[in-house]
Amino acid sequence: MTQRRGTRGMIRGARSLVFWGAFSGCVRGPLTPLPADQPHTDAAVHSDGHFSSDGLLHDAHSDAGPDLGPHTPTTDASADRSPDARLDAATGAGGHGGSGDAGVSVGGSGGGAPPDPCNGTCSVGTRCLRGSFTMGQVLPTGQTPGVVAAADFNGDGVLDLVTGNRNANQPDVFLGLGDGTFGASKAFDAGAGQVAMAVGDFDGDGRPDLVLANSNFLTSWRGAGDGTFQEINFYEIGPFASWLAAADLNRDGALDLAMTDFDHGDVTLFKGDGQGGFGPGASIPVDDEPTFVAAVDLNHDDNLDLVVVEPGSDDLTTLVGHGDGTFFSAGNTDLLEDPTCAALVDFNGDGNLDVAVNDMGAIGILFGDGHGRWGTESRVMAVSGVAWITQVDVNADGKPDLVVGAVSSVIGNGNGYVVVLLGNGDGTFQQVQSIHTGSLPQSIVAADLNGDGHPDLAVADYSEDTVTIFLWNDGYRCQ
Repeated sequence: MTQRRGTRGMIRGARSLVFWGAFSGCVRGPLTPLPADQPHTDAAVHSDGHFSSDGLLHDAHSDAGPDLGPHTPTTDASADRSPDARLDAATGAGGHGGSGDAGVSVGGSGGGAPPDPCNGTCSVGTRCLRGSFTMGQVLPTGQTPGVVAAADFNGDGVLDLVTGNRNANQPDVFLGLGDGTFGASKAFDAGAGQVAMAVGDFDGDGRPDLVLANSNFLTSWRGAGDGTFQEINFYEIGPFASWLAAADLNRDGALDLAMTDFDHGDVTLFKGDGQGGFGPGASIPVDDEPTFVAAVDLNHDDNLDLVVVEPGSDDLTTLVGHGDGTFFSAGNTDLLEDPTCAALVDFNGDGNLDVAVNDMGAIGILFGDGHGRWGTESRVMAVSGVAWITQVDVNADGKPDLVVGAVSSVIGNGNGYVVVLLGNGDGTFQQVQSIHTGSLPQSIVAADLNGDGHPDLAVADYSEDTVTIFLWNDGYRCQ
């Protein structure tokens, strides 16, 4: 539920930090690229359908909501309120929720051939790419880590990590050493396994705090500024919380919470009191089995809206914010099957937020119109078993890229992989790296963990009870 250099986070105000969701329960399966003879199409070209993994067009349609008013699109980076810009807001460090191999194809146009940094060593069908990720430290965690987040918990200017562990009473806190390695876990007793987590400055003291959700309670924890936490309060909730998003939903300067409830089919809003506590929850009915919510400004009115992913009804719900903590539905957008994960950012450079979502065994892109509505889905890569999607500009070209955690990939079978998709700036992507990560990569944070100005990856493996660090390496290689 954070990470790009030179962009601004979507959470408003000085208390803005980072929020992350939890276990998404995506369907497992093989990952393959779209057929080579199928172009990675823009929805504006194929407005009557989208490609599936078999390369055939399938109908897709959207229940458009009301027109939400005029707007003036902007391509200025400060307008990017993507949820995956949230790590910059948290730390001020360059680096999803909501990602990637910094590969970039070396090419060009105009007067003569561009220089070849690979010195002609790449074989036919491969490209000369800049950068890659190399496996670093493996951190043992509590049982089944479902989410990992990054923030500076001890105030030393270095990013630290925290994991929410679904089947362990203790979340893990790893303090960063500044070189991409981390000290031993400073786990603390949270009473029960964590199914969702949010990180932010909820009490206004300039230090990151935690909110943890388990099967019965929502608990707020005040950060002491030394990597430890103190319980502030707890609130009874239902047993099926699936995601937490932290943002100032009513523009009072305090962070609020939006929580999806998988069982009840609603989004519950908790108003922050600015001291680390929250008021009673107010529920907004949505469709079936919501697993994800993001707070973003879709229609350029400076009020945060909510985007909800619902695998039970196979759609997206858009809730438009009035700026006072209340919302109205702008309608649902039909997807195909079992969407559970999403990342929101301006993928095609038109100044409007778009959404990437896992849908029926593929990563799909839906372009936003700046009024809170979505266009027809275009499928950019066939990939099943997706557990996490996050976005970051991995090669600093100003174009959003994607990093996807999945169960298997084109170079493996039945293993966990992180797949890096390099954005072309028009809503299309190219796969540039597939990294073996273990058995079940469940959550990914992309951030500059070693201070070199490039994003690194921390990948929580739900099956192996680890967080694995992958550090960015500059230089060129054939891919």
